[in-house]
Amino acid sequence: MSDAFSTKAARHVSYPFKRVVYMLTIGLLLGGVLPSAVAAEPEPSVLVQTQLPQQRTLAQRVMAYGTAQAPQGAAKSINSARPMMVERLLVAVGQQVAKGAVLAELVADPQSVAAYRQAQSALALARGEVERTQHLLAVQLATQSQLATAQKNLADAQAALDAQRALGGGATRETLQAPFDAVVTAISAVPGDRIAAGASLLQVSRKQGLQMVVGVEPADAHMVHTGDATRVTLLDGSATSVEGVVSEVRAGVYTPAGLVDLVIRTAGPVNWPIGARVAADIGVRKLSSWAVPRNAVLFDAKGAYLFQVHAGRARRVEVQPGIEVDGWVGINAKLAANEPVVVLGNYELADNMLVRVSKP
Repeated sequence: MSDAFSTKAARHVSYPFKRVVYMLTIGLLLGGVLPSAVAAEPEPSVLVQTQLPQQRTLAQRVMAYGTAQAPQGAAKSINSARPMMVERLLVAVGQQVAKGAVLAELVADPQSVAAYRQAQSALALARGEVERTQHLLAVQLATQSQLATAQKNLADAQAALDAQRALGGGATRETLQAPFDAVVTAISAVPGDRIAAGASLLQVSRKQGLQMVVGVEPADAHMVHTGDATRVTLLDGSATSVEGVVSEVRAGVYTPAGLVDLVIRTAGPVNWPIGARVAADIGVRKLSSWAVPRNAVLFDAKGAYLFQVHAGRARRVEVQPGIEVDGWVGINAKLAANEPVVVLGNYELADNMLVRVSKP
């Protein structure tokens, strides 16, 4: 009995003991495994692309478009001093002519011919009236006052005829010639047209010293100054270009297209057609500074900034952006020359975050 009781009691005692031992073993195992699992969890990182900052001289440029024109004072209007009728035109717009070349032939307008003949008749009548009054005065049938009036009328008639002759009224034909070596820039009549005295029939211009008149957007006009270096390209498919400078900014005077005109003087003479379309590439500002790709610069409530990679971590750097040219931005900032700048993936970064740099 005692042995059986002892055995049964031992079983009752050993079961709790084994359970306690089992639980302690599981606890020890868990206590050894879980802390190491938590400690092994990796720190978050961001995959980025980088590029080293560069020291560059960036030149901000403005594009403008316009035409080649004769400078002020180089153009001249060709006209007749009296009413005429166009008989023949011997030139066309754009044609080059030498000094003295015949541009047009005119014939007298019937009204001008009539005016000249009337002036001749008035002079003859006034001259005869003076002679008649002198004879009457000799026989005391006219007074000295009447003779003075007749003499005044004679003088007036002579002046009127002289004026008609000065206007070319005595000639039935007229030839208009080029005053200098020139290019015909405009023709405002056709054969058969009657033109008033002094009205422009043709316009010619000297070719030497062409100037380029181009228009820029008002938002860009304030950046352009006289003396800015410019490259002007002829838009005829040949890509011919010359160097020049801005000689005048016509600020405040908008063209019908809403642009501000600039005048550009070329460095030397150009043999381009007057009125040819041109493009002007104007360098308005230069800046030597650190330069980074445009994608590297971000903005938030504090202003502009970028990230440089230092010891595998993103380091935020505050910057002041400047000129942007061809995808590069000049910046004013304290950058480490040997630390690359994050150009892709920077939107996901925060200061001191771990980064992984992708290979190009």
